Amino acid sequence: MKYLSLFSGIGGFECAINQVFIALSGAKKAQCLGFSEIDKMATKVYLEHFPDHPALGDITQVDFRPFRGQVDLVVGGFPCQNLSCIRNLHLKENKRGKDGIEGERSGLFFEFLRCLEECQPKFFIMENVASMSKENRKKISELIGVEPVLLNSKEFTAQKRGRLVWFNFNLPPINNNRKNILFLTEFNDILVPVKEARGLAHSEKRVKYFLSPLKKGKTRLEKYKGFFYDTTKEKTPCLLASAHAVVLDYRFIKKDKEPLFRKLAQVEAERLQGFPDGWTSSLSYTASIKRLGNAVTVPVVAELLKKLNQNIEKA
Repeated sequence: MKYLSLFSGIGGFECAINQVFIALSGAKKAQCLGFSEIDKMATKVYLEHFPDHPALGDITQVDFRPFRGQVDLVVGGFPCQNLSCIRNLHLKENKRGKDGIEGERSGLFFEFLRCLEECQPKFFIMENVASMSKENRKKISELIGVEPVLLNSKEFTAQKRGRLVWFNFNLPPINNNRKNILFLTEFNDILVPVKEARGLAHSEKRVKYFLSPLKKGKTRLEKYKGFFYDTTKEKTPCLLASAHAVVLDYRFIKKDKEPLFRKLAQVEAERLQGFPDGWTSSLSYTASIKRLGNAVTVPVVAELLKKLNQNIEKA
């Protein structure tokens, strides 16, 4: 399996590829012909784990024609900033400029499309946010030639994270039986020890800010619930690329009879996305959360790649 990785981030696709085509398939190998990423912090983490992968640099400057006939698979998740509903909550219309796939960041979708046209791989996998408009979803599907499938991290990890995935191979029903999943699925399992959690507590001033009422009597936490990880719930919201998320740790309600509002630990964020512990340990807390929030959920991609592997074996 020879592949190209576009918008590679911290290597989520690569983690999944290693599991399916190396760890789970024994003698089978997966060879990265090149990866494209311009974010310096993401590239730093990527090369720490995959130092032998050739760096292609800025995707807009890459000529993919020399790869024609060599590539089995192209993977990537182009930037979602101009597509996500979260962005629309915080920016007024007159400050957004062009949106959707015409936007400055999400418009890089056309570079993914150019790659497919130039190198003509056998297979491709492309993912992005499920919260994009129906209009943008339709445009992307028409241009890339296939309809997306909605996959949710909640079937595999401890967070609810719906993503649209476009791919050009047959997808039998995904088996999400606990026995077949490689990562922890319950939020309780990803929590750091109580002592460490207590050290992540927000200041009283910060908690007061979270709980202060806004219009119609709602608190900030209630209004911006996408940033609030309530551990009394079975699954948490989607991991966002923000270091300002608030965790309500249920263990302190039981012990202290009062809630503890704290930050999400770096390793907890890694576990929510299915990365090994310490994957982003070389980054600062803020830098780590941002890159993890922008990453793919590893076990979701791994499950999808298992189906691709089955298609290849049947061919």
